[in-house]
Amino acid sequence: MESSAPSDPGQVLGLPSPVDPGVAARLVNAGRLCAVSASAIALVALSGWFSGVDALKGVGLGAEMVKVNAALGLLAAAVCLAALTISSSRARRVASVAGLLVLIDGAAHLGEYVLGLNLGIDQALAHDASSVVDPGRMAPNTAAALTLFGCAALLVRRRVGRVWPSNPLAVTVAAIGLVALFGHVMGDASLSSFGQATRMTVPTALACALLGVGLLLAQPTRGSVRLLSVTGPGGALARRLLPAAFTIPPVLGLLTRVGERLGLYGAQVGLMLMILLLVGTAATLVWVLARELEGKDVLRQITLARLRKSETRFRDTFENATVGMALQNPEGRVMLVNRALCEMLGYSERELVGMAFREFTHPDDVERDLRHMHLLLAGEIRTYRTEKRYRHSCGDVVWAILSVSMARDDDGEPLHFIAQMQDISARKRSEERFAYLAYHDELTDLPNRAMFQDHLEMALARAQRHDRALAVLYVDLDRFKIVNDSLGHAAGDAVLCEVATRLRRAVRAEDLVARHSGDEFLVLLADLERPGDRVPSPSWSGLPPAVSAAMRQLHQVLREPFVVGNQDFTLDASIGISIFPGDAESADALLQHADVAMSDGKRAAPGLSRLYTPESAGPGGELALRSRLRAAVEHQEFVLHYQPIVTLGPALEAARAGDFKLADHTVMVEALIRWEDPERGLVSPGDFIPLAEQSGLIEPIGEWVIEEVSRQSRRWKELGIDVMIAFNLSPRQMRQPNVMRRLTDKIRALGADPERLVVELTESVAVESPAHTQLQFREARAAGLRSAVDDFGAGYSSLGRLLEIHPDFIKIDRSLTCGIPTNAGAMAIVEGAIRISRGLGATPILEGIETEEQWRFAVAQGCSLGQGFHFGMPQPAEGLTPRLVGKSPQPLAGTPARLTLST
Repeated sequence: MESSAPSDPGQVLGLPSPVDPGVAARLVNAGRLCAVSASAIALVALSGWFSGVDALKGVGLGAEMVKVNAALGLLAAAVCLAALTISSSRARRVASVAGLLVLIDGAAHLGEYVLGLNLGIDQALAHDASSVVDPGRMAPNTAAALTLFGCAALLVRRRVGRVWPSNPLAVTVAAIGLVALFGHVMGDASLSSFGQATRMTVPTALACALLGVGLLLAQPTRGSVRLLSVTGPGGALARRLLPAAFTIPPVLGLLTRVGERLGLYGAQVGLMLMILLLVGTAATLVWVLARELEGKDVLRQITLARLRKSETRFRDTFENATVGMALQNPEGRVMLVNRALCEMLGYSERELVGMAFREFTHPDDVERDLRHMHLLLAGEIRTYRTEKRYRHSCGDVVWAILSVSMARDDDGEPLHFIAQMQDISARKRSEERFAYLAYHDELTDLPNRAMFQDHLEMALARAQRHDRALAVLYVDLDRFKIVNDSLGHAAGDAVLCEVATRLRRAVRAEDLVARHSGDEFLVLLADLERPGDRVPSPSWSGLPPAVSAAMRQLHQVLREPFVVGNQDFTLDASIGISIFPGDAESADALLQHADVAMSDGKRAAPGLSRLYTPESAGPGGELALRSRLRAAVEHQEFVLHYQPIVTLGPALEAARAGDFKLADHTVMVEALIRWEDPERGLVSPGDFIPLAEQSGLIEPIGEWVIEEVSRQSRRWKELGIDVMIAFNLSPRQMRQPNVMRRLTDKIRALGADPERLVVELTESVAVESPAHTQLQFREARAAGLRSAVDDFGAGYSSLGRLLEIHPDFIKIDRSLTCGIPTNAGAMAIVEGAIRISRGLGATPILEGIETEEQWRFAVAQGCSLGQGFHFGMPQPAEGLTPRLVGKSPQPLAGTPARLTLST
């Protein structure tokens, strides 16, 4: 049964069904056949009049003769009907002209009868036989039929609203012809004429019936005949019943009349037979109609079941959607909501249905929504999408991406809004958090250096404009490293948060406290009374009272005991102060001078507050170097040099064969930082790294090294140079939690491959906290990043702790290599270090190889890798790159299985 369902549900739901082109074409052809038949009747009658053959005047039916004017009118009507079945501009013009002629012909004869005139139309065309009653006039029903046909033909091309008047006119023309035919068959002259007027002849009646039917069939997609051409069950039923309805009654009447004339039965019996036949025919038609209606009802039930199933699917999709969905009427009231929207807004379905959208929309977003709704209702836009805020039932703000469209009916009238809402509150909170962290410290929630710099510049501009003063305080906690080393980093973070709280408590509400980095803080005292022209000096006299009060309060709150776990301790800080306008005129200079003063005080004695003096920043001193180093960090006055690390065994064999090429044996390079000081030239790391560690500048320097190494690794990979790059990680960086995770994330973000990089830690840092180091090395190894212990043998060697951290490489310090081959003790230590490295599962790297004897000794002891001036001096990447092009390294003998040197 399901396969017999209509393809168009509109057939069952009462919507207009599409027209079947094949049926429509057949109906048009039938209309043309009617036109041809009517024209044949007219032409035969005209040929009889002009040839003088009387038999042709009655079309050979032995009936009355067709009038000349009637024959001409019928011929013009047939031409008009034929033209109506053709879709072209020329055919339309022919149809209009012919229809107008038919209308004039019929109307003129009707005028004769109505006005009682004899215009002599027939006498003007041809002379009729004198035996015909009133030979000068066309039969009145013929004239009426032609007049109605002309009107209908002209109206076919004109639409009057949604009504087609040509259809009832065509039916009337066909009815006039059929009634006249029945009159002739039944012998009743009243059906084919009016009084003593001329009767409509049989050929004319037949032609009128054909013209009326043909006019209906000529436009099969319009009017009542459209039912015959549609594809639905109504069309099929009409095509089956209408022919029988038109043909059966005339046939029954004809048979009854013939039976009576032959004397087979009387009029009463004939009437009874006709009634019985009509009843049987009606019963048959009712039975056929009942079957069709039964089938139609079955189809309706099937379609309704499909619609119910479709509605169920829609309901399930609507209810189980992961995004909020709602239907709203054109006034903006909720008609239907799903579960996700209820959960998103905190209302029940009963509470939301009937609620106006503005009741749960943030007030600032209502006007924008109303504008979009008006545009949708007006049809100016089809949909709109925006981010907006809703109000949760508890009062919270809910951010969502809203998509709205308009559903309309078949006439284009709006039905309801379809709204989809995706909750993006978590994303918005993250964006707000990221924006917050751009100017705040994540740990303490204090403003960071960027915000402090902005506030300092604004305060400085105010002070210059209103002749005020301000002070910058640089606060550095003393001996804070002991807290981290003794209690752990978590305890250290808790102490820093407590310090931030106390610093904010120690200053005025309008003053600004910021975290600079690590255990360093900044304080801005703005809008101070200007004490007069102050000469920078260590004296506290002449300072604004707010500065002196802040200094005392800061030391006081920091000296209060801190309690972490079961430990209580006290801290203090070294504070440097720089005053505007006496000490500096710019924000950078104020910060720099405060830093210099703090360092000067810390060097003198921890826990002191020191005012800036020009002497503390004299040229050549440590403080001047610290100041220049800070400027170097800001201007990135650093450069990386790279020193090759080669495979010792294969390289030695190639050298003995006279075929040594650095590109063939370099598997790694070490990145070494240099400071390009504009005043002193290239500064080695030993001269500034300790100062950077002490001042906290090592962290931004280390970040720069990571970024530059990642970029260089990516550039070499693009050139086809397959080498790893080793770089050092400072102790301050290593002590940070999750340092390796952040490191590998940054490397990937810069487009580099972690497997091509090796992170180095000095031996002392590596064994300082073996559990932390082991955890970080494990995370690095999981991300593909290699690890190395640098300067092995130069410090204290805790082999037990070294065993816990499992590095990939152990670099034996150059201080031991320089004793080869003259110092037997050094040679024994190097030999032992190589064996220890292999025993720990790491690859040994001998540093500082400067002679061939040292090279051969390392190979003899089974050392895999080595570096030193003998293979190449450290040089910038642009100098080393040409020597590495064409590299095709060989696998290392004795390399642990977990080490892959070629990627």
